[in-house]
Amino acid sequence: MVAYYIVGVMAVMLGFMSYFIPERKLGDLENRRKLINKHDWYFIAVALFLFVLLVLEDTSSNSDLLKSYEPAFYRQEYRTLDYYISRYPSVKDPVYHICTLLFQRLGFSFYTWKALVAFLFVFSTYRLIHHYSKNPSLSYLVIISLGLFNFSLSAMRQTIALSILCFSYEFLKEKKLLRFMLIVGIAALFHRTVFIFLLAYPVYHLRAKKSTIPILAAVGTLIIVFSKQLTEIYIQWFGLEDTYNDYFDSDRGLTIWGVVILALIWVYCTFFLYKKGSKPFDRNICNLLLVSVVFRIISVFWVAEFFRVSMYFSVFDFLCIADACTCEKKRSVDNVKTAAVALALVAYYFYNQQPNIVTFVFR
Repeated sequence: MVAYYIVGVMAVMLGFMSYFIPERKLGDLENRRKLINKHDWYFIAVALFLFVLLVLEDTSSNSDLLKSYEPAFYRQEYRTLDYYISRYPSVKDPVYHICTLLFQRLGFSFYTWKALVAFLFVFSTYRLIHHYSKNPSLSYLVIISLGLFNFSLSAMRQTIALSILCFSYEFLKEKKLLRFMLIVGIAALFHRTVFIFLLAYPVYHLRAKKSTIPILAAVGTLIIVFSKQLTEIYIQWFGLEDTYNDYFDSDRGLTIWGVVILALIWVYCTFFLYKKGSKPFDRNICNLLLVSVVFRIISVFWVAEFFRVSMYFSVFDFLCIADACTCEKKRSVDNVKTAAVALALVAYYFYNQQPNIVTFVFR
């Protein structure tokens, strides 16, 4: 529980910082090209703090690492590149295993590989926050409180995929389709379920106006109603039978509260970013959040592991929430919203004890 309280103290500090540190201006492209800026020391320190925690995590504290990822890494000693090539595509996400094979043959330990994955996660989220978040402290608080950091402590393959997806945001925003597809393709090499994120491009670029909300809601309703049939088509289309058969065999029910929380986030962001007179940086992320809500509903009533798919479409939520808290003309209104959201996020962290952080053991 030591790590849980340490992260909790960090969450409280971020809550205060999100209120007292002025919002950042995102119009200066020259400054956005500088990944390290002396004025941004506080969230550089947060990024380093999260990286150190990820590196110092002992595998004994996490069943996924202890029973799956670490043994698989050391089994590479008895395998060759031909083993994976000859068994493609029956081997699940072979590029991940080929990378661990090469890493292991170079004499590195599992903890070094784990540190590399941790660096990719921390760097990708730091870069995204540095370039596009109007309130970095609040964005990091979202990452900690809503479970993305907790998830990165165990799910290594999908953490790599999500980290790579973070690099797709600028291409998604700037309508660079080929580069966006390339990033998604690279991410899919480590977790094939990422292919579904290709839907993000047309959904994101639906014209940002109030009429898009009922359209998205209607499409989402149809997806939920026909979720079973669409799931089967999706699995067959992308050759994911082996992946999802494992999920079906070990499927466990999820509570409705995850849907409620995600839906409230979407309602909050949509209300303030589409509000007349608001000054949003990017309200189109709300489109993706609504898709995330739809997949989260499917994870409750059909396939629990679809919460992983939901995460792809909510991966930019830490930008959207910060944007919704800093979009008013009056600074005083933004202060009230930021304080309320920060308080809610800190309270949620302590109320919803995230398992990977609670069981965290230092090496």
